[in-house]
Amino acid sequence: MKGKRKIISILLVLVLFFCSCGMENIAGETVESEQIVEESTVEDSTIENSATEESEEMPAIVFMLRVDLYEWNRDKDINKPMSLISFFDNQGNLYFMKDSYANGLIYKDIYNEFAEGKLNDYLTLVTTCELDELRENYELLKSVAENEELRLVPDRYIAPDGHPDVEGDANYWWSAFYYNEDGNLTWIEFRTQSNYPYGITYRADDERTDQIYEWLVSVSETWK
Repeated sequence: MKGKRKIISILLVLVLFFCSCGMENIAGETVESEQIVEESTVEDSTIENSATEESEEMPAIVFMLRVDLYEWNRDKDINKPMSLISFFDNQGNLYFMKDSYANGLIYKDIYNEFAEGKLNDYLTLVTTCELDELRENYELLKSVAENEELRLVPDRYIAPDGHPDVEGDANYWWSAFYYNEDGNLTWIEFRTQSNYPYGITYRADDERTDQIYEWLVSVSETWK
């Protein structure tokens, strides 16, 4: 009887020993699991920070001038361009585009098509500008866009003969893309001109947009 008790006692000791080892292994696995979760969280945060840093860079297209020809002034052929488009990219390149491919494309479409490289075959490089100057005017534009009460107001009368760089009547739209405070891509129109019927230029009621416009013209007369 005593022998049986001794055997039972030994078995109980062995059971307790193996149970304690199992608990240590489980605890170890739990710690490792927690470490993996913590490391994953840090990596995700780094990705988010990288995205935020990228939003501080200039967008693919910064400034754009779009000239929409009046229906009676353009060729009736649907395969002919309805608009003349030029824009500055974030590398300081000024491109010009005159092709029916852009017919029907809105601003966001043009931006996305350029960012994806789909406009490369339709673009002509006009000139380049100093990247520091481009960034300076981009930052100026962003500060203007922060004004929620910004309006386009009549500027001056344009002679009936219209814009000197384009034959006949057309509408002109000076605009820009920028990243807002939330890092979202945004678009703003800061100057327009209609040569028909009265030939009036509308400009944003902020003198800083005049500085931007004068700089654009200094880079290329086609923006005047």
